[in-house]
Amino acid sequence: WNVPGTNEVEKLPFATLNENQQQAATSIGFNSSDVWDCYINHYLGYSWEALKDANVQQHMSLLGWTEENWTGTTSLLRVTKKMGTSDNKKWTELTAEQQEAASAICYFREIWDGQNLNTWTGRPASPIRFPRARFYYQWTDLTRSSKQDAQALLYTEQSWNQPNTNDLEKLSFSELNSTQQDAALSLGMKEVVWDCYISHYYSYNWTELEEVQTAFIALGWTETMWDSTDSSSPSVPESDDKDWEELSAKERDAAEEICFFEELWDGLPLKDFKQGSSNSGSRKKSGGVKTLTIFITNLATCFSCVASVLMFIN
Repeated sequence: WNVPGTNEVEKLPFATLNENQQQAATSIGFNSSDVWDCYINHYLGYSWEALKDANVQQHMSLLGWTEENWTGTTSLLRVTKKMGTSDNKKWTELTAEQQEAASAICYFREIWDGQNLNTWTGRPASPIRFPRARFYYQWTDLTRSSKQDAQALLYTEQSWNQPNTNDLEKLSFSELNSTQQDAALSLGMKEVVWDCYISHYYSYNWTELEEVQTAFIALGWTETMWDSTDSSSPSVPESDDKDWEELSAKERDAAEEICFFEELWDGLPLKDFKQGSSNSGSRKKSGGVKTLTIFITNLATCFSCVASVLMFIN
């Protein structure tokens, strides 16, 4: 438990867990294959073709994997990184491009290096996969390929370094054209990630907000406010004009449920972001989002209740 990656069950994709294991995983926040397969299995139990379907094959390739060495090894060898050009390297020994690739399959330094939970520092909230490439790297830190993807999404150095200033960020993933969708996927932002962290459901209508409606209601939004088309005199709740520190505990919880964190809520530039922030959110400050809101740093508390279930249930 205290050393992630050492439990045999972690070598299995969510779909291959038995019913009891899936229920146990769901009860502690791993309530979809998107979360379990990325943060726990890191897609290491997938076939090479399945990696392509999950839009992560290119990241594995950057870490030195090929179809030949992938299909010729077991998930155990993959978990212990015994193959590929990145094998046995510490996080700090990876190139910037390899770190981006590893981040896209939900590794961060502590997991990659096999550190005991007792040594971990605070991590960002990662409900739906946290888009590290978007919020952890300033423009000058991006690789050439990542800059090309960002430019396909109409980012400039200025709009990249200052989130929520690119008009494209107001669109849902489904409203992007195919080139833009491919670029977003290459940056680790599939539909649920983009709509949560980037557009914050800005272009959704009230009924489309579904289960996150309650979060917006907690922030003071009503259907009339949300669906108003009067741009000359927009009606927004009081929370929209508050800084993060001014939000009540209830408002912060609601904001976190829709993928904002302090720096994003307060409109800070990337240079002022603290790595290891939590998620949080609101609308016209940016939007709303479907999120599974689990905090990696708090997982040990809730996991300990049912860890033995995942380890021993057959």
